[in-house]
Amino acid sequence: MAASVLVDAGFVIALLSRRDRHHTWAVAQSPRLPPPWKTCDAVLSEAFHLLGASGQPALSALLRRGAVVPTFDLG
Repeated sequence: MAASVLVDAGFVIALLSRRDRHHTWAVAQSPRLPPPWKTCDAVLSEAFHLLGASGQPALSALLRRGAVVPTFDLG
């Protein structure tokens, strides 16, 4: 198992959207890559935008429980 996992918007969207063509793959990978999944604010912004209003509660829940953690700081 990986000690640290970096996720992009594609993974997050595929995990949360059943309509995404990679949804089954993302769901299968999630137990193999235990949270917290590290990411950056740009990924979260893109995911919130592309998921739309219907997907925002699920992404918010991942953030609240610490499964997805924005950790990248360019500054």
